[in-house]
Amino acid sequence: MVRAQTLKPTLTLSKICAFTIALSIYAIIVWLALTGVFGILNSFPNLVAVFGSVMLLLLAILARPHIPKFPKEYETARDYPHFFALMEKIADAMNTRNVSAVVFDWDFNAAFGQLGWRRRPVLWLGVPLFTSLAPQERIALLAHELAHGVNGDPNRGFFVGTALRSLSMWYVTLRVENIEVESIPGTIANLLMRIAAFVPLALWIVLAHLIWRDSQRAEYLADYLASQLSGTDAQIGLLQKLRHADRYFELAKEIALQPNERDLYGELAHHITAIPEADAAPNDPLEEYDLDSTHPPRAYRIEFLQAHRVAQPALEISQAEWDAVDAELAPVRRAMQEKILERYKGSLYY
Repeated sequence: MVRAQTLKPTLTLSKICAFTIALSIYAIIVWLALTGVFGILNSFPNLVAVFGSVMLLLLAILARPHIPKFPKEYETARDYPHFFALMEKIADAMNTRNVSAVVFDWDFNAAFGQLGWRRRPVLWLGVPLFTSLAPQERIALLAHELAHGVNGDPNRGFFVGTALRSLSMWYVTLRVENIEVESIPGTIANLLMRIAAFVPLALWIVLAHLIWRDSQRAEYLADYLASQLSGTDAQIGLLQKLRHADRYFELAKEIALQPNERDLYGELAHHITAIPEADAAPNDPLEEYDLDSTHPPRAYRIEFLQAHRVAQPALEISQAEWDAVDAELAPVRRAMQEKILERYKGSLYY
């Protein structure tokens, strides 16, 4: 990626194989459905054949593509107009769609997804992380998440991503955790179910491995697209601050155990600014490396950004706009702090 002549996603052999497997999965579902429907129509009144056709149709319904549903609780521009206006500016600068909804949570992270048949963009935003960032780092975070909608990540795409979710559902449905030993027929049936469950599991592993390299490339590209808006220094600052997630949860646990009220976000910000980023950075990139991860090691992402440096950010937000966003999110900050502290208090009794 450092030496790449172009950062745009390209067609590769692994992608072709992944799309072929995904197409085969959809073809199996369609075949089951059509065979079931035509079997019912053509075999009536042969009840045995009708029963077999109905079973095929039910199997097709069970194996159908599983589209991620829209979250039950979310916020819209009607509730947070200043925050969504900020998101609109970032989306316009990236020439992509703005999010339809945002889900505020207490995690020290953020995520992006396109949900439902209409593929509506949704942002999950960890309030503690967003609060801890400098203005340009906030732009880097939001732009990075929006970039996942345009960076060609096959894992997040409709075609391959939906096939992966379908294979997961097939495996969960067929997998039997506890084998019955009370009867020989029950034991044999459960063993056969486990063997059958291996087929979607093996397909999932193959399909996932085929797209992992492209998913990692897409993560690099999301970093770069975001750095064009925020500047490289802000994008690197964001990556460095993501290392403080453990300290955030430690602080939350510590404050939850004390009767006096303390400002979780204020103490977290003090902790982040008190530790030099050079001391927080890993010495060895392999400490964060995982062959099965779609996210490259942070040290590699930083090296990539430094090789494709963007000195002048394309987007800057006025202090008045940031003040309006912070004021709008103040109740959310309080609510998230109460939730995370109550969560830790409740965990003491389990």
